[in-house]
Amino acid sequence: MASESENGTQDDLDFPNSSPFYERLRTNYIPSQSEIPQIKTFAASAASKITVYDNQIEELEVQLMRLRTRRSGLQVSYDAHMALVSPFRHLPPEIVQVIFVWCLPTNRNAVMHASEAPILLGRVCSDWRRLVFATSAMWASLHIVPPVINFMVPGSSTARFEEKRDLIASWLGRAGTCPLDISLVWLVGGSEEEAGLCEILLRVLLPFAKRWRSLDFQVPLQMFRPFDVLGTDGAPALQSFSMIDNSSFAERDNACPWPATLDFVKGATRLRSFTLTVFTGGLRLPILPLSELTTLSLESNLLFFFDNAREMLDVLGKCRKLQRCTLRLPLRPTVIQPYEPLDKPITLPELTFLCIDCDQYLQNTFHISNTIGNLITPRLRELELLGRPIPGGITPEGRGPTVAPAIQKMLQKSACPLQRFSVESITLEGGELVDCLTLMPSLSYLSAQNWSMLRNPPVIQAAEQPGRDDTSEEKLLKALTHPPRENESILDSLVSGTPNDPAVPSICPRLEQFSVSLGNVPQELFCDFAVSRVRNVPSGGVPLKMAKCSLTTFEEKSTKAQLDELLHEGLNTSILYRISGFEEINPSPWTGLDEIVPV
Repeated sequence: MASESENGTQDDLDFPNSSPFYERLRTNYIPSQSEIPQIKTFAASAASKITVYDNQIEELEVQLMRLRTRRSGLQVSYDAHMALVSPFRHLPPEIVQVIFVWCLPTNRNAVMHASEAPILLGRVCSDWRRLVFATSAMWASLHIVPPVINFMVPGSSTARFEEKRDLIASWLGRAGTCPLDISLVWLVGGSEEEAGLCEILLRVLLPFAKRWRSLDFQVPLQMFRPFDVLGTDGAPALQSFSMIDNSSFAERDNACPWPATLDFVKGATRLRSFTLTVFTGGLRLPILPLSELTTLSLESNLLFFFDNAREMLDVLGKCRKLQRCTLRLPLRPTVIQPYEPLDKPITLPELTFLCIDCDQYLQNTFHISNTIGNLITPRLRELELLGRPIPGGITPEGRGPTVAPAIQKMLQKSACPLQRFSVESITLEGGELVDCLTLMPSLSYLSAQNWSMLRNPPVIQAAEQPGRDDTSEEKLLKALTHPPRENESILDSLVSGTPNDPAVPSICPRLEQFSVSLGNVPQELFCDFAVSRVRNVPSGGVPLKMAKCSLTTFEEKSTKAQLDELLHEGLNTSILYRISGFEEINPSPWTGLDEIVPV
């Protein structure tokens, strides 16, 4: 039987080759009238064989379904028995509790949702539920999501907020004596009715104030009326305070004093992280343990938290343990005091991260040059400078002081091991960016977006413009291009018969990631830079791993081919071509073809 089946199978495999029209298949051959019956006869024979196979397949599928059903039943029984001997069942409850705590979110507070711990773990079985309830640390963090407010029927909202209040009290009550991390985002408004609803949620937090460790609020400032009873000693364990005042009322012209409802921050002697964002006006800072702060973030769109830059530097100078600092300076011309050069150097010995966000064209006391030019940061690892595009109609005289000298001044005085440098919308003309990079020998990440003056693309390429000065982007790429290795340079000299000039070492030899807007630089120049960073790595340097750029030109075929080669050598490249006008990603028939493939 087996041999007959095998013979039949072999005959079927050879069946297509036995066709008298085998050589004509898949061609443009047109059969004659006498050949058509022969073709139909052969096709009918193939159809009968297909029917036989279809019947056999159907029988096998029925058998396969029975086998799968039996296997599924056995698998369920197997899994149930193996669960009895699972090592997890034999773990002491104390170990299981530690594992449960590690299931909590690490980058935010826990939420009241069945898809996450602790609620998720408590729904597995009754034993886990009891263990989750008995683990105080599982309930020590909470992100509060206010219920939706029904403005059509205000009374119905109160009941929902009271229900949420009871859930919050029950949640935090299970935390025992653990320090509490609490966050709340209020995205509605600041009316009296809304303030009353928010008060329901804030008031339930008061009994736990002595154990507040971290508070993160995005709430209008006027909503904190329930906290008025706390006083300066109301939250002695507070270590981190973050508040975004997302008030929607009219802008304030003068900086307001620190509200009495938040006086508990003044007495938080353990405070190490302080973040404050005010959108609609100014606010005076409270008394803070400046000498102990490790994280400070200040943002205000209108009025800053100080009268002038000197006062700001006085405060920063007292933060001797500061490790991370973010200053988002006013973005509107509401600061009264004009710009005056300030020479007041301060040292932040522990600072590793610095971000300054500003409008460098507002010539007031908080100009970025007055800030960064007076900082000495010997341990700085990451520097971010964010500015604003050049306003329309501004003259060169109206741009104010340039930023590059202040950056160089800080780097020269600090001699810091900077590893990451990001700049966006900060104009660095000529070779200013290159001059800054020469002071960053340990740099591994460079990002520069919208950093050079926008110019109209030259009509004639650089090769056709003798004597044309290099653009800022061209100077950057040439400075970052590794020179040929010494042995290759000597060989080139022997072949060409010209003397070999000593190679000038390139800057940033440890650069691994490059993301820069390059305007209309020749693509060949970018390719030379990429190739040199992969194949001409100097001693002590590292090869480039990622290169991203944006160009205001069309893609050249040679560029893609060259960069594809580098991909196999470990360099990931990405070029965004930004050209004026509109070019369809999927061209319509009206667009036509770029090229015709030859036949």
